[in-house]
Amino acid sequence: MRINPISSNVVSFQAAKNVKNNPALKYSSDVININKNTIGVERQGKNLHVSFTGNFQNPVEAGVQFKIAGVTKHQKGMAGAHAMATDDNLVRLAKSDWKDGQKLDYAYDEVTKNITLKDPNFGEIGTVPAPVAESFMNVINTDKDNFQFELTNVTGGVTSDFPIIAAKANLKYTGKDAKVRENAQNAFNALIDSKDAKVSSSVSIYQPDFSPKQVLEKIFDVEGKRNGLGEVRKIKDTVDTIVKEIKDPKNKNILVLGHCSPDGDTVGCVIGMTAALKGAFPDRSIDASIDDDIPNSFSKVPGVEDIKRPYNAKAVNSVKKNIEMLEKSTNPAAKKQIETLNKELERLTDKSRLFDPNTADGKDAKKYDLVIMLDTPTEGRSSRAFKPYFENAGKTIFIDHHPLKQAEWANAKEKLGFDMGKTIQDKLALVVDSVPAATQIVTAVCDKAGILGEMFTNSVDNAKKFVAGIVTGTQTDTCGYKNQANYHPSDAKLPQSQKANYYPEGMSNYLMNKLDGEINKKWMRENLFYELPNQPLTNNLGPKDAVLMMALRGREMYPEIGLGMMSVNYAVMENILNEAKKQDENVQMTDVYNSFKNCEVMSAYILKTKSKPCNLCGKSSRNLPFCL
Repeated sequence: MRINPISSNVVSFQAAKNVKNNPALKYSSDVININKNTIGVERQGKNLHVSFTGNFQNPVEAGVQFKIAGVTKHQKGMAGAHAMATDDNLVRLAKSDWKDGQKLDYAYDEVTKNITLKDPNFGEIGTVPAPVAESFMNVINTDKDNFQFELTNVTGGVTSDFPIIAAKANLKYTGKDAKVRENAQNAFNALIDSKDAKVSSSVSIYQPDFSPKQVLEKIFDVEGKRNGLGEVRKIKDTVDTIVKEIKDPKNKNILVLGHCSPDGDTVGCVIGMTAALKGAFPDRSIDASIDDDIPNSFSKVPGVEDIKRPYNAKAVNSVKKNIEMLEKSTNPAAKKQIETLNKELERLTDKSRLFDPNTADGKDAKKYDLVIMLDTPTEGRSSRAFKPYFENAGKTIFIDHHPLKQAEWANAKEKLGFDMGKTIQDKLALVVDSVPAATQIVTAVCDKAGILGEMFTNSVDNAKKFVAGIVTGTQTDTCGYKNQANYHPSDAKLPQSQKANYYPEGMSNYLMNKLDGEINKKWMRENLFYELPNQPLTNNLGPKDAVLMMALRGREMYPEIGLGMMSVNYAVMENILNEAKKQDENVQMTDVYNSFKNCEVMSAYILKTKSKPCNLCGKSSRNLPFCL
């Protein structure tokens, strides 16, 4: 961990050593604050352990990120482009083999105070936002030869939902003058922290390459400040225990699980962990499962084909009973519903889709040495179909970034076969709710276990799957890297530049650079999006627009605590699904759910799904049209 230097005139190392003889330290652990750094001293028997927690230092380069302005001027011919668009420079750039970090030229107009950005191959693509252009030039003028603009992302422009191409860039200092670097970063932070919304909204924190090791160090740093050294020690012990189990050669058969109604984070976690294990341990048997359809949004992510479903006998029987009931109906719509249910029955019983196909024939479930459950906030988001696998597992690992509410797991042992209490007791439950995406925790754990290095060395195929899965989960769960840490009250009054930051974009960049461009931001732009069809069928409203309308109608805002909530009745989601299927038979309930989730993230809402009672047993159902 990098910390601010501790000046010798404040405390000496001898003084730190002598602290173990200090009678004032009566407890098992104590903390001394020195120049905004923290020295933690803990006794364990006769041994004294000293830990340091300090302000995270920016990497060597100072920088700031911003969204390029005036882009519609350079999208001639694109839907939604400015009527006075003069060229298609940005369109041609987006279609090219552009890369994150490629250099942009600039020109400054002394009269208008505008900074024009130009790609060396395609010409002008936009400008620096007006509220910060002059401030940028003041910084650049301190060392003109060593400041440079770099393209960092091109987004949008690939669907009707985002017809306009957007672009982001960084302004970086690449020189070696420490004073210039410090002054530049102070100037950038002043813009980020500005009370003028026009200024602060024009810039964001620069995201340098950020390794998985740094993610883990950041976890220790943030948790140490918020919850003390005891929490850091507990997390460290848990990580070490999980790493030991992952590396244990006795764990030959491993099952990796994600939550139902999967989003990008859980899909990415499952793909990432599975690929890392397969790449590092080719002699082991690794299965991956989510008991739900994978949203079309992630159908092009390498590794998604490795995720199989369990055989869910209750779900199969429920569908069969629904079909029997509908066959007795005289309702003209029953025939269409029967067709839908028959297709669902085919998916549920197709052995090629099952990770343990013998169970479909009534045979015993496979036994695993290790089950790894990822990104699952409550027992209600898992499936009872996994019960025999939890019950027969040698051990279970749990990794998540949602707040752990043990009361919500109280009945999990009976329902799922998963014992959260025992998993915690065994130091195999790793929950860090400050991290914005579970994929970041999974990456840090895999790196700590040494299996990332093995995977990148031994298996190009699995390395590609790992990176694709992890960046998919990280990008989608942070809303395009806008959320750099989960909200915490301790950060509420801090300037933006000082709030917890796990650099999700920086970690994604670090991983993508390992592949030399096979998975990059261009790939993300072109593959990580799926929208519901939107042709109006009833009430002049298409399915996609219906999602947005319902999201707005169901919102509840609590600005005093920085929270928004969105309530949507399950029946509404079912109606939208039925309308969407009339236009695209491949649409699934998970696509509708994720469309609401997109509204949630984009509008800072939390989605509350009101369950629909199953028409057979009366219990609440998350999966159309039967309960599990």
